[in-house]
Formats: sequence, structure tokens, C-alpha cells
Amino acid sequence: MEHFDVDIAIIGSGFGGSVSALRLAEKGWSVAVLEQGRELRDEDIAAAGADPKKLAWAPALGLKGFFAQDVFEHVGIVRGVGVGGGSLVYAAVLLEPKRAFYEDPAWRDLSADWEQELRPHYAAARRMLGVVPNPYHGVQDDWLRGAAERMGVSREDARRLFEDAREMRESALRDRYGTRAGHEKNGDDGPRS
Repeated sequence: MEHFDVDIAIIGSGFGGSVSALRLAEKGWSVAVLEQGRELRDEDIAAAGADPKKLAWAPALGLKGFFAQDVFEHVGIVRGVGVGGGSLVYAAVLLEPKRAFYEDPAWRDLSADWEQELRPHYAAARRMLGVVPNPYHGVQDDWLRGAAERMGVSREDARRLFEDAREMRESALRDRYGTRAGHEKNGDDGPRS
């Protein structure tokens, strides 16, 4: 019989990988988590917030950030490359799907009422992450608005999506970057209108 250094090797440290590793370790298994990217420092994230070249992962172009984008015929995928995997893509934002999402024919029959089924889990995530509205305007907000305009999203729809995203930013931004959602470490002196 072959000998392995660990019982379980998990590829990827995102939501699925990290939770799986935790649960398996709690059950007594020895677990290794393999991740393509590096562990990010506060400085890495702050730099990427000000310079898209430090955000993008495209090694063929010399870019070693932590966001990768794959575009296919019918879908575009943004993924995190670093410890945390796909959770890096969420960028300290917790958005809950609107009713139309649950009513989509692609998955509305997965459960009798999966909006209700997921509600307590969203509440637990909000509580555990310390979700609070973020009153600060940053460069990523400008990027989001610009992308919406280039995609032809109406000004009203873009404003509504933008405000929904901003309202749900979690306090982890402040915890990670400083008391004013990263503005001190980024050299920004606070909110802009």
C-alpha cells in the first residue's frame, strides 16, 4: 500500500475548499490545502485598489495580481487567485439575491422555497462578518460605474446596483485596512461625494 503525507489533499482555498478542509480536520483527518496564488498582505490589496495592473492575474502579460477573468462564449468568470480563492472576488461585499433570482426557470424548482431556505444562512453570514453599510466612495466604485456605463446599463439601474453593492460592504474593510475602510492606508483622506 502506498504512503501519503496527508489523508486528504484539497485543491483551492476558496469557500468550498476551506470549509471542506475545516470539516475534515475537525473529524480527525490530516488535510493539505493547495492554492495557486499567494497569501495576500494588506499592502497587496490596498495597492490593487488603486492600480488595476496590481489586481489582475495574467502571468503571460507579467501581471501577478489576484483576480483572473476567463471569458467564454456565453459566460464570463472572475475568480480569485490567492489564499481565499473565490472569496477574494467578493471584495468585502455581501449581496443577497433579489426575488427574480429565485424565480429564474434555471433553478426555481430546486426547492419549494429556497429563498426562505437560505434566509437564515444569509442572516448568519451578516452576523458573523459584521456587515454594515460603507459610506465611503473609492476608486473601485468609479470602476464599477464605468463598467456599467460601457455595458449599456441604464443610469437608474446602474445607480440602484451600485448603491445595493455599497450598502452591503462589510466592516471587514475597516478591520483589515483601518478605521476608515482603508482610506488611511491608501492615502485617501476619507469619503468623497
